[in-house]
Amino acid sequence: MIIEKSLRLGDAFIDVSEGELRVGDRYREQVLSIGKGVKVEVVPTHPVNVPTRVATHIMVDVDPPVIVGREGSFWVLVPYELEVRVGDLAVAYLSPTKVKFAVFGEVTGGLLCRYSKSRAFDEPVHEAGYAPMLVRYESDRAAMVDIVVVPAYTPIYVRGDGEYYYATVKGRVSQGVIAANPSGPPPVEGVREVRGVRVAARIARMFREVFSE
Repeated sequence: MIIEKSLRLGDAFIDVSEGELRVGDRYREQVLSIGKGVKVEVVPTHPVNVPTRVATHIMVDVDPPVIVGREGSFWVLVPYELEVRVGDLAVAYLSPTKVKFAVFGEVTGGLLCRYSKSRAFDEPVHEAGYAPMLVRYESDRAAMVDIVVVPAYTPIYVRGDGEYYYATVKGRVSQGVIAANPSGPPPVEGVREVRGVRVAARIARMFREVFSE
């Protein structure tokens, strides 16, 4: 999506004026100078960059829990971030929603996850800062599911100029948890995958400094 003047999505904002780009969310604000005629684009990206890159997975707390049979599917809402691009260069990352983390598994050696809460839906729904994800499952018996865990870099698709979807994921039910991975074709027709671009050196340096502390 090309931003001509401004965009507001949840906690995130992008303002474009002559020679200046202002971006921010609840975690930081910044002002960048831009050349004349430069186009600013925003695309959805994996929720791993704000406030910094630490999560490897996404944990969805299914509330209320959903009772499932031996196989089937349901939809959940999963947060995404906004990647602000100038040409093929990512210059900022913004989170439209409040960022929370949780550990899946043991405190030592567990998976650090971006945490979110969602109902289970029969059909895809859309909310600001969240995209629907189709969860397919298999189970040895009827079970109650209250946690879905997926890789943080699960692909994101876009349809038109702003309807976002996560890739379909699939996993087995075990002790109320579905640990799933991307599987099969996109969940709906007419979508294209959002591809990554180069990251501005300033952002890459910021991520490196965090891990070196």
